[in-house]
Amino acid sequence: MPIRHRAALLLWLLWLPLPAFTGDLDPLIDQLKGLVGSKGRLEVSSTPGGVKVLVNGEWKGNTPTEPTRTLLLTLPVGPYRLEAVIEATGQRGVQEVYVAADSIQPVQLLLSAPVPATVNIPAGSFLMGSPDDEPVRDGNEGPQHRVEVPGFALGKYEVTFAQWDACVADGGCRREPSDYRWGRDDRPVIDVDWHDAQEYVNWLSRTTGETWRLPSEAEWEYAARAGTTRPFSTGACIDTTQANYDGRNEHKECGTTGFISDSNGVHLEQTQPVGSYPANPWGLHDMQGNVWEWTQDCWNDTYSSAPGDGRAWTSGDCRRRALRGGSWDSDRWSLAAARRVGKATNIRRNDLGFRVVRTHPP
Repeated sequence: MPIRHRAALLLWLLWLPLPAFTGDLDPLIDQLKGLVGSKGRLEVSSTPGGVKVLVNGEWKGNTPTEPTRTLLLTLPVGPYRLEAVIEATGQRGVQEVYVAADSIQPVQLLLSAPVPATVNIPAGSFLMGSPDDEPVRDGNEGPQHRVEVPGFALGKYEVTFAQWDACVADGGCRREPSDYRWGRDDRPVIDVDWHDAQEYVNWLSRTTGETWRLPSEAEWEYAARAGTTRPFSTGACIDTTQANYDGRNEHKECGTTGFISDSNGVHLEQTQPVGSYPANPWGLHDMQGNVWEWTQDCWNDTYSSAPGDGRAWTSGDCRRRALRGGSWDSDRWSLAAARRVGKATNIRRNDLGFRVVRTHPP
């Protein structure tokens, strides 16, 4: 038993009613021995269910998803700190409890509103777009130009269904998008258009008192590259162990335009829970693949006259907005850091989602 728990137990024992002293210490000693060796039980549940439970910082299991069941913990007598955690959504619920001898105590852990976890992106400059000799390059990826980007905080993961559903439950988002029977919770929200994403960031700003928005194209590409200069943050190539995309029709080799049909290639045919693949060098997950991500920028066919300070491009065809990153249904080259497509702001598909930016205070 940790020293702090022993001290707390000793203080508690001092308040216990003691048997009348008759000159025989054996009854008292027996009582103390029983108390020191006793245990109690906690019946732990959480809202939502199915979350990781830590006891004094140590993982003890997950709460059941069924509302009528609990996680049963048997612990020695003493004080404990219980914490329920959903790492992908940033939700936490904490409760201090005291385990009494031979007791059974229900503990309900209520998790906080699911605020997206973020990564602080350092200020810096980079060459935006792709060079003329990059394989399978689109014309809208140039001309390559230098951009100075102020620091900002970008979502570590794509916005999840759990986070979106919290917005719906609070009245901030009007639609309950379909999950196509793939699952909700920590999968990226899909079936959302650009206007839906605006509803979410506006709600998040109101509920947190902070400023949240979609990233600009420049911010998105700067963070996706994470200090690298090759087509992917993984280098000249990427594979289906590093991102969720359609690997059935791979290029013969990275750096060529030829294709080879491979019926054994990996194509999961749906989104995967956020964080299922390794992070890029700056700690961001799924910047390549899983879902295409809405940005704030209006669509422009080239980078001629594009802003050089990292801000969103708010002129051009604003009926369309830029999407980045590729998806579960894209080929490999759609995942390249410079790849960009423009889609109507009211389009909803099962491969479109988004991530958010928290603006640093001035």
